[in-house]
Amino acid sequence: MVEYCAVTQPCDESFVADLHQLCQQVFGDWDRDDLVWRLAHMPDVSVQVARVQRMVGFKVGYALAPTRYYSWLGGIHPEHRRQGIALGLMGRQHHWARSQGYKSVETTLVHTNAPMLQLNLRAGLEIVGTYLWNERTRVIMAGDL
Repeated sequence: MVEYCAVTQPCDESFVADLHQLCQQVFGDWDRDDLVWRLAHMPDVSVQVARVQRMVGFKVGYALAPTRYYSWLGGIHPEHRRQGIALGLMGRQHHWARSQGYKSVETTLVHTNAPMLQLNLRAGLEIVGTYLWNERTRVIMAGDL
């Protein structure tokens, strides 16, 4: 059974260590310093967490403006994908952001990440632009909360 919770600033060291470990399992080598900096310094950080005895999924976001929330990073451990956890985390993130007074959400993703693109479209986000970053096309998506 999946258990969900939200973690907000300040994030303790053991939580950051678990989150970084999951980032590495999901994405490979992941910049711990960037993760730590964003968790500590970005405004109104929230981390939605999914646990099945241990952390198996997460969705990190922070404020871009008083009414705009940025869904920065999320991932599901490979052994727990295709079980609805990403949708559950996204719904919880959007609910949390709405409850804090945010009116819209934005995100970006690599254009080849079809499952995330489909999930964002299913959640009502629209493609609002693209850009090139590190020689990879990124898709910008946004929607009302």
